[in-house]
Amino acid sequence: MNEIDAIAADWAARLDGASPGAEAEAALDAWLAEDVRHVGAFARAQALLIAYERAGTATASRPRTVRPDRRRLLWGGGMAAGLAALSVGGFWMVSAETAYATALGERRTISLKDGGTLILNTESRVGVRDAENHCRITFEQGEILVQTGTGPTAVRCGPATISSTGATFGLRQYADRSVLTVFSGRVSVTGQDAALSAGDRLRLAPDGAVALARLAPDALERELAWRDGRIALQDTTLTEAVAEFARYTPMKIRIEGAEVGARKVSGLFAANDPAAFAHAVGVTSRLNVRTENGIIHLSEPAP
Repeated sequence: MNEIDAIAADWAARLDGASPGAEAEAALDAWLAEDVRHVGAFARAQALLIAYERAGTATASRPRTVRPDRRRLLWGGGMAAGLAALSVGGFWMVSAETAYATALGERRTISLKDGGTLILNTESRVGVRDAENHCRITFEQGEILVQTGTGPTAVRCGPATISSTGATFGLRQYADRSVLTVFSGRVSVTGQDAALSAGDRLRLAPDGAVALARLAPDALERELAWRDGRIALQDTTLTEAVAEFARYTPMKIRIEGAEVGARKVSGLFAANDPAAFAHAVGVTSRLNVRTENGIIHLSEPAP
């Protein structure tokens, strides 16, 4: 075990099941702010303790105070084995998080204490523990853009923890995966040997599987269109485009026919104006557009 892991194990053992006093919490915050690696190491140490408790290592009758046996558990080789098995970012912190959420079509910007910014897209939810010199975020659903400030920032996303200082990256949750996109700077991900840089996209599956890809600069720009309330499409099938609009507005677009849904569409559109999008697609793709009972229908023109 290296020195950082040893200190993290000591802190995790000291705080296990106990509320830290103001002095202890200040000391921990100062240590976490020194290096983004400290954040990850502390989270992993807490995760390992939780894993051992769930496996029956701890008993309910044991006093919830500082316990040297927990330090021995972590220091005596258990942490090294646990780190190899754990890809999750940890139990996070004893202190409660502040919850933030957005409704359908809503965007929200949160200013962080270290100068960073967190932007939530439509129907998103996060938990934030924000200090002057570091920030920890739990990504629960939707899509977020993180612009890190002067202190280390760590974001827990399912089985992974994303850590960075002075970087900008986005996270979006799909039904079967989460996707991390790096727009500037460098970030590290639990379980990944190399740091990711601008243009890298990492798919994170619930089982821990990952897939790395590179995005061109113009593709990165399209990924950020939602900050301005727009949807940027490039050779996107009409079926996929309609699904994207459904994220922002309750007004439905119904595609009639598989061939219509397979049509490709490109352009920049207002996310809250599906009617304008449908009209533009109708003109460029020569489709019939009609609205019935508040639903927009796209179909092949009558013969």
